[in-house]
Amino acid sequence: MSINFLPLTFATKSTLLAESSPLGFLVDFYNCLVDFYNCLVGFYKGLVDFHNGLVDFYNGLVDFYNCVADFYNCLVDFYNCLVGFYNCLVDFYNCLVGFYNCVADFYNCVADFYNCLAGFYSCLVGFYNCVADFFCV
Repeated sequence: MSINFLPLTFATKSTLLAESSPLGFLVDFYNCLVDFYNCLVGFYKGLVDFHNGLVDFYNGLVDFYNCVADFYNCLVDFYNCLVGFYNCLVDFYNCLVGFYNCVADFYNCVADFYNCLAGFYSCLVGFYNCVADFFCV
């Protein structure tokens, strides 16, 4: 059984290396190893590129998550502003109610004072009538 060596197209200055020589086989085998090595290097570079793509994708997801978190924080701040504005409106309403109650209390005080004056006037009229009755008898 004979070994068929791979043909080699490697040429020197003037002579061709014999296709069936062991040296030609070694050169072809070396070239195959180099091609296999280059293939492995290309595969490794592909894996590195794939890894870098995954890292970039992950960083993009992190950036997207940070954007969503920032948007959520903005919504929370806006909600807090609305709550603060609502609390201001409630405080203003309470102030108006308090002012209304003060005005009502003041009106009641004026009415009580008027009633006191009317009562005092009635007392004076009654006293005058008593004195007039006393002297007219």
